[in-house]
Amino acid sequence: MELPTKKKCSEPAPELTEAVDKDKVFLIYKGQSFEESRSRLSKYSLFFNNLFTGDYSDSTSENLEIKHQEANLDTFKVFLTCLNSEQPFAVGFVVNDSLKKYEGDNFEELQQLFRLALYFLADDLLSCLSYIIVTNWFNPMHILDIWLMAEGLACEDLQKAAFAMCLDIFESIPKDLLFALPMINFQMIITNPNLRSSEAHLKEIVNEWAQKNNLTEVTQEDMISKFKNAEINNKARYLQCVTGFVTIPESGEETIVFVWDGTINKLEVLSKISDGIKAFALAGSQILGRGYSVYVVGGEKSIGKGSFSKVVTRYCLLTKTWYKVASLPVPRRHMVAAFLDNKLVLVGGVGLHRIKLSSVQVLDIYTGIWTNGPDVPQEFTENPPTCVIGDQLLVAMSGIYSYKLESNKWDIFWQDKNTIINNMVCCNKKLYVTVRKPLESMAVQIYLMEQNESSRGLVLLSSVIVGSVYNFLSIDNRLVWFFMSSCDKLDVEVDEIESTSYNQLQRKSVQIKEKMRLKSHIGCFNVLNPKDLMPQLDAVCSI
Repeated sequence: MELPTKKKCSEPAPELTEAVDKDKVFLIYKGQSFEESRSRLSKYSLFFNNLFTGDYSDSTSENLEIKHQEANLDTFKVFLTCLNSEQPFAVGFVVNDSLKKYEGDNFEELQQLFRLALYFLADDLLSCLSYIIVTNWFNPMHILDIWLMAEGLACEDLQKAAFAMCLDIFESIPKDLLFALPMINFQMIITNPNLRSSEAHLKEIVNEWAQKNNLTEVTQEDMISKFKNAEINNKARYLQCVTGFVTIPESGEETIVFVWDGTINKLEVLSKISDGIKAFALAGSQILGRGYSVYVVGGEKSIGKGSFSKVVTRYCLLTKTWYKVASLPVPRRHMVAAFLDNKLVLVGGVGLHRIKLSSVQVLDIYTGIWTNGPDVPQEFTENPPTCVIGDQLLVAMSGIYSYKLESNKWDIFWQDKNTIINNMVCCNKKLYVTVRKPLESMAVQIYLMEQNESSRGLVLLSSVIVGSVYNFLSIDNRLVWFFMSSCDKLDVEVDEIESTSYNQLQRKSVQIKEKMRLKSHIGCFNVLNPKDLMPQLDAVCSI
């Protein structure tokens, strides 16, 4: 009997050949033809998906000419490579190999690729490129270009993030770049209440800009006057945040940040993967706020196991995205973490093998560069009370020690062996401390740290019932206290403080679904309100 003839592998079945042919499309870009797969293009581009599935004249055409030709040929090739890659555009904080070259170079090509991804509605690629831009190109030389690009392309999240960075690094932006801005964009910056600038630098910039635009002295003075009025009337508004910890059986803890705005609303659950470890599972991490971001620093997955987080991450309230800020030089938990301007200061804590740390490391969040500070005078294994007042970081141990970046040294700020500081806060440039009331676990006494010619002393203001564990912060001339009256009730008390007078204004108990707890000295902070970032255009145009 004759055996059946075996078809060669190089000769696919007719129906398979027909399917392959239907999937094939030739993209014509700047005279060059690229053979592509319809199904793969459709997978990562809503533009191509709509085109190939819709009833258009080009839907079934074998040759498709790309009319949008702003990018150069090499950039278009990179775009196609990304859409054809078997790798995801990013895994965690690590981007696809084909995109790594944009992390430190090729800014103009990156902008072209961003425009291509936007035009072809390649949302996943667009998100990855936005991440690269935010983490690598938000610097004084490029931030204005990014802001204007995002504004022109109506990319609202990137536009807001770039504008916020313009306000944050205003003093570092070269003058010639500022002066080249369109008038309305320049005025949007200088009239925003969140602008970080000395009055002298701002006045110098405004005057030079006015001269370059041939404005008279009267107009200059009028502009500066209106700016000052805008600064007063559009005062920066903050959200008061507190962090709660919910025990999850067999999974550790879930970390929830709540925001106080007269009510309690869940702001964000910190559950993103951070260097392979879930943020909510870390013990001894620090959670703090700066600008429009919530930062998570350090921590250990299971104490004693050595599974430390090795990164600083931040969640941006404007883009609703997590970003890697930097890698930690030394893994640590239960450390002090605080911001002095644009410097993140990490002090002491516990490292690998439960070794106590006395080291101090300072991160410039603009450049990503770490420097070492002088060792802290005393070691600790639990988060001590801390506070930032002016240009100094205060840490309460056997006494209160202060650290300044400028002098780069530790000094004794105040010491009394008979008084144990429970917590500290700065309000209207004055320091207030709390001390547990003797024999009472639910009450604390609040004192003003008063300065006289030769020494500092405590002045008793009031006694406040705040539970066994509490956190508090200041906003304007008020203190906001957070504590748990029961495992499912978060209490908030707002008190007004004026010099030596102290008055309770409001106290509210809010029922919450989760049975949670607070941790002293962790996760109580202010962040800028994202809703108030952009000024009213009418107000800007009137200047």
